[in-house]
Amino acid sequence: MTVGTYRTGGGLGWAAIGAVVALSVAGCQFSASASGEAKTGGESKLEGDASLTAGTTKPAPSDDKPREAIRYEQGKLDYEGVINFEYNKANLRNDAATTKTLSEFKEFLQKYADVNIQVEGHTDSRGSNEYNRKLSDRRAASVRKWLLDNGIADSRVTSVGKGEDDPQVPEPAECHNQEPEDTTPCEGPWATNRRVVFRVTDGGQSLPQAEPEPAAEPEPEPEPAPAPAPVAEKKCKWLVGPHLNIIGPNSWVGLAGAVEPCLDWLELSLGVGLGLGDADADAGGIEADGSYWSLTVPLRARFWPFLVHSPIADLGIGFTHYRISAEAEDGTGNAFDYERNTTPFIAHLGLGYGYRPNGGDGGFRLAVIVGLLAHLSELKGSGVDAPGFAAAQAAALKQALDDETDDLKKLEPYAELSLGWLF
Repeated sequence: MTVGTYRTGGGLGWAAIGAVVALSVAGCQFSASASGEAKTGGESKLEGDASLTAGTTKPAPSDDKPREAIRYEQGKLDYEGVINFEYNKANLRNDAATTKTLSEFKEFLQKYADVNIQVEGHTDSRGSNEYNRKLSDRRAASVRKWLLDNGIADSRVTSVGKGEDDPQVPEPAECHNQEPEDTTPCEGPWATNRRVVFRVTDGGQSLPQAEPEPAAEPEPEPEPAPAPAPVAEKKCKWLVGPHLNIIGPNSWVGLAGAVEPCLDWLELSLGVGLGLGDADADAGGIEADGSYWSLTVPLRARFWPFLVHSPIADLGIGFTHYRISAEAEDGTGNAFDYERNTTPFIAHLGLGYGYRPNGGDGGFRLAVIVGLLAHLSELKGSGVDAPGFAAAQAAALKQALDDETDDLKKLEPYAELSLGWLF
């Protein structure tokens, strides 16, 4: 560094100039060092990132002794730099960092004319062994060709591809020869193993040995991590609310009270449904017109295997009270009255689709179900009041109405739309 001088008066002025010169010269002295392996990007067939990634520059030793950019250590040239290749190819990229790295190796070999080297290419484990070996061989050959094209004799440089056979660090089991969904623990070992090594094959005795790195000061003990906050336990929630059922088992419309008993996959309900129908029959030329209404009380369990959109199963058991009546005339003014009041046990099983926008939490419920209803006991309790009717004719008409209403106990399909709200 050049320092300008100028005239000033007195000894104090010359002392100041001397101090400035001393500080300026001291400020111009620096040294830098580098590690010696350029490291490559992913050499797998699937993830062929083509960069050789450099490490960070190491601090200069405290004695201020300049260090060479490339150093001989343990049989190879220790260096920190960057060599980039085209993606998944062996072609060198024409970028400033790559050119600088290779130029420094060229200058080193020109300076030490007795030194011969072998360029080794290494990959991580991803991809097949054969593919990784061939790719690393071609890339090492590209580095050799660049050195030859830039004035280094071909007898001084050889190249070989090692593929994944000689990793610098072991890779975790979940990262070896595969790429897990979470690659975070893999990136460090992969990057370390992707490298180009410049190994000295002859003339190493003419090279200065690298001085050992100064011992690093021990890092302070890390403060103990704070204890994790206790995980709040999920509280058991009971939800209750109404259900409106349209065209359900043995009913046209029904209302129920439902409960979700601290299980988001189960709903229990108890309700009542109203049904209506006809009960007509004829015997001996006489027709009886009748109708019935039913009151069904089912205890139901509805199962939701998924939270929002879910197939559902609906199982119920209960009873139905039927009130059936029919009337007829014999043409002479005699009336025939038929009544049947019976309460059989029933059961039903349905399958369908359910939707809960809030999952197992409170809110709206929708269910569309198809199923079958079965009667578990007989229909009993029929009787007639037919003064003036011929006994045989009244008995035949009663039997016809019994047969007609007995059909209610047959296996009956049903379809149901259920709307609910639990809170």
